[in-house]
Amino acid sequence: MERLHMASGVRSDDVRFLRELCVSLDEELRTLEFALPVGPIHGDAWPGNLLTDHGQVVLLDFEAAAVGPREWDLLPTAIATDRYGLHEQRYLEFAEAYGFDVREWPGYPVLREVREVTMATWIMQNANEGPAFAAEFELRVASLRDGDLTRVWNLF
Repeated sequence: MERLHMASGVRSDDVRFLRELCVSLDEELRTLEFALPVGPIHGDAWPGNLLTDHGQVVLLDFEAAAVGPREWDLLPTAIATDRYGLHEQRYLEFAEAYGFDVREWPGYPVLREVREVTMATWIMQNANEGPAFAAEFELRVASLRDGDLTRVWNLF
């Protein structure tokens, strides 16, 4: 919500929509029953935060690291199949290796929407950086508003 309080350069009706969505999601989030035990999470686990160094994979960007629901770290890979074109087979291999398919968990739609709001508001805070950011913010908000779970988003 902090990003929404600092919003500038975007339409006020988009900010209002996102605020209302956050309130609704907060209520839903409070009732979720998580399938996995609480544990250490990275908070922003996606391939862009991995670096290969002499055959070793190094994890970067720990600003959101915490103890929390492990389902959170599984979201980016699941969402990538619909939003960024990750091949379904790659996702299925990932889920099999992890031993849990977060998309099969009943709380996935709520947690996915929470994650996608954070992804949209990250772009929002950069909307003044240029037309590509502003256009991407509009695309993301429109897909959230329309409930379109397969509209492709662009990586930034």
